Amino acid sequence: MKIELFSFANRFPRFIIMNKVLILLLILLSTQAMLGQIVSADYKTHILIADSLYQQKNYKNAGSVYSVAFKVNGNKGLVNDRYHAACCYAVAGNTDSAFYNLFRIAEKAGWNKYELLISDTNFNSLHMDARWNKLVNKVRSNKAITDADEIK
Repeated sequence: MKIELFSFANRFPRFIIMNKVLILLLILLSTQAMLGQIVSADYKTHILIADSLYQQKNYKNAGSVYSVAFKVNGNKGLVNDRYHAACCYAVAGNTDSAFYNLFRIAEKAGWNKYELLISDTNFNSLHMDARWNKLVNKVRSNKAITDADEIK
């Protein structure tokens, strides 16, 4: 009987380590699944086209293609894609769509790139709109929350 207990005691630390490794692996895999957004091939194709139009400074058509990409993806879009769409809309003079996309990433994704927002010349046409200050305040607030979390 003592031999069995001794034998179990020798194996016990390995058992604990193996369980900890397995739990860590499961946590990493579930975190990846939660954080990584899965997008359709149609979404990716439309984003590539929109990005190309954006690079060619064809902002009106780029904005339209970004919009189609979001629609084929259940009205969901990656933060950077929504930001680029907002740039296109702002430069093309479609302020409502620009604000829609900027507020969407600020409110739903907690977007906090305050310095980028206030320095991006693509948004100069939005500065006189009453929604601009509300947006800037929201992004500044998001940044303050993120900064406070980093200090903890």
